[in-house]
Amino acid sequence: MIFILHYDPLNGGRLINILQFKPGEEDVAAHARLQMEVEALESGLRREIVTLEAESLQELSKTHSRYFRSISEMTALAGESGSGGPDVGRHVPPQGRK
Repeated sequence: MIFILHYDPLNGGRLINILQFKPGEEDVAAHARLQMEVEALESGLRREIVTLEAESLQELSKTHSRYFRSISEMTALAGESGSGGPDVGRHVPPQGRK
C-alpha cells in the first residue's frame, strides 16, 4: 500500500491526514501529494507531507512511529529508555535560542 501522511511538526506534532492508495496507483498518489504540497505552501503553513509504502497502516505505524505519536509521547518514551540528555524532546521557542 502507498500512504501519504500530512504531518504538522509544530504544535506538539500531530498527524493531520492519511491518504491510502493501492499498488499501481503511484501516479494518482503523486498527484495527490503534489496538490497537498501546493496547498501547504500557499497557506504558508509548515507541514511535512511524506509518501511511504508499507503492507498496512499498522505496519507503517510501527516503522514510522514518530508520525503516529505526539512529541510529548516520544519524549516520555525517550526518558523511559534512558537515551538522550536532559534536553531530548524539549521545545525551545526561536526567541529563546542563542
